[in-house]
Amino acid sequence: MIIKFFRLVKNKVFYILEIFDLLIVSFELFIIKRKELRIIRPIIVKQIAFTGAYGLRIISIISIFIGIIILLLVETISKNIVFDKNLLGTIMSNIVLEEIGPLLTAIIVIGRSATAIAAEIANMNVNNEISALETLGIDPIHFLVVPRVIGMTISMFFLVIYFFFISAIGGFIFSKAIFELRLTTDEYIDIIFKEMDVITVVFAILKSIFFGVFISVIACYKGMNVEKSINFVPVAITQTVVASLIAVMFLSLYFTILLVI
Repeated sequence: MIIKFFRLVKNKVFYILEIFDLLIVSFELFIIKRKELRIIRPIIVKQIAFTGAYGLRIISIISIFIGIIILLLVETISKNIVFDKNLLGTIMSNIVLEEIGPLLTAIIVIGRSATAIAAEIANMNVNNEISALETLGIDPIHFLVVPRVIGMTISMFFLVIYFFFISAIGGFIFSKAIFELRLTTDEYIDIIFKEMDVITVVFAILKSIFFGVFISVIACYKGMNVEKSINFVPVAITQTVVASLIAVMFLSLYFTILLVI
């Protein structure tokens, strides 16, 4: 039992190190072959379009619902007890921008884009297309991994910012129109931005970047290391979702601890 436990720990450590190795190699190739950026630029643009532009609809829906829920809860509490509405600014800036926004955006990106990346690369691996790239002298990491990491990271950054503004603005508009929220527009904007500080914005940006990097690297790693059978492609997709969620939760906890300390 003890031997199995240590073997499991060893395998997990090697697995994490392999993911970091893929990340470092991807970064090195991006720097070394930056003059060849024009080759992978179309792939980067397609990844940004798929992860970012095509994901705006579901991001918009969820962010508006989050904004409405928060505003209605604050409005309900303020009717029953003495409640400082300035806390609404703290909730929207510190919780939505820094915690809920990046987390929910990451979960959506994992479900939409990370699974698609893992499936695409896994199918290429099973069909020996990656071996064909190597035969042609094309580095599969530079051609497949680097553009997807760049594209997803850029998309995550803008999606998190977009999530916050849509939840703040869209939630207020719907709450005002449907539920007769007792807040003026000027009062609401003042409350939101008065409580926002530079540290909150910086941590939200850092979270979005790290989430994008690790989600994309994990998806590429799972796709490139799939067993040479079509039956293992769904397994790679499932493992991508699980591993990405664990990574996102760990990173979120790590940044929250840094902020608190």
